[in-house]
Amino acid sequence: MKNFFNSDTETKSVSSEIKGLRIIFCNEPLIILERKKDLNKKPKYYLFDLTKRTYVSSLYFTGEPDTYLFDVKGDGHYLLRVYSKEYEIEEIK
Repeated sequence: MKNFFNSDTETKSVSSEIKGLRIIFCNEPLIILERKKDLNKKPKYYLFDLTKRTYVSSLYFTGEPDTYLFDVKGDGHYLLRVYSKEYEIEEIK
């Protein structure tokens, strides 16, 4: 299995700027935010719940352009694919 942690290819391979992108996941509005600290230990981007004002998940770069893995505690693992300002979310089973 591919290691999604601390990928140094993340910043080199991102073709779309995803910071600030708002998405709907499980009927909840989320936004993609960018970390300013701890980039050596954590991925650059993460999901934040706008309603509950809580952290949801880190976005792990997969090696495919504009494709990220995220996991939701108790709900599973997902792929997020970003196409400019559009996106799709696929559950990984």
